[in-house]
Amino acid sequence: MGRTQIPYESGLISYAAFASLALAVKKHGSSLGWSALPPQRVLRVLGWVLLALSAMAPVARLGLALGVTAWIAQMCVAAALLVLMLSAAETVGDPGLRWPSLRLLHRDPLIVDLIDSVAANLAASCHD
Repeated sequence: MGRTQIPYESGLISYAAFASLALAVKKHGSSLGWSALPPQRVLRVLGWVLLALSAMAPVARLGLALGVTAWIAQMCVAAALLVLMLSAAETVGDPGLRWPSLRLLHRDPLIVDLIDSVAANLAASCHD
């Protein structure tokens, strides 16, 4: 039996979904200083639609049991990264820091290696 890789796009879509849901909350949406945000209702609906969409890739590739497990694991990682970025942005209080920003994460070699390995896995899975 061939080895099946976990579809990482599910985690990226989950991150976008959680970011959309976070922007729908007044605390995070107003702290950005962006004037061109969609209404909160649109952001909430978009977030839930993206979460549902993020389940499709792993379930289609891995089947129902393993696909749901991979989807939940990737949602947990995406949510944890978003929470870390939100808390770091609030802790630093830098007015030039725009959420979600990689200004704090690009200095950490562990995070850089993690991002590089995820990008390499995505590129390898696209070529297969």
